[in-house]
This record gives sequence, C-alpha cells and structure tokens, in this order.
Amino acid sequence: MDDHRCRTLAQQGPVRIDLCGCGQVHVSIGPLTVRLAPTVMHALHETLDDAIALLPGPDSELELH
Repeated sequence: MDDHRCRTLAQQGPVRIDLCGCGQVHVSIGPLTVRLAPTVMHALHETLDDAIALLPGPDSELELH
C-alpha cells in the first residue's frame, strides 16, 4: 500500500508545500493543490526565479509591452 502521509516543507500565508510519502510535492495555494514530481518542482523553482527577476518591485507599476 502506498504511503500518502505528508510532511510540510514550507508555509507562508495561504501557500503550503508538502512532501508526500508517495514521492510527489504538493503545492497548495488556498483551495488549489497541484501535485508535482520533484524534478518538475525544481524546474518550477528555476522558472519562478527567472520571472521574479523581471518583475517590478511591489511598489512599482507593471508595464506590459
């Protein structure tokens, strides 16, 4: 039988990231949960880092070109 117990890795406000006994990473944002393989989680991390580097600061206005 699969082990589906989860261990919380990080949580901030409505965002929680759990590692499940099945080997998947569960990313919960409010009521939405996405299950990802660890390799996909690493790719998501790198992609988010790239996008965040291009975002204006929280006090700046967003300009779309």
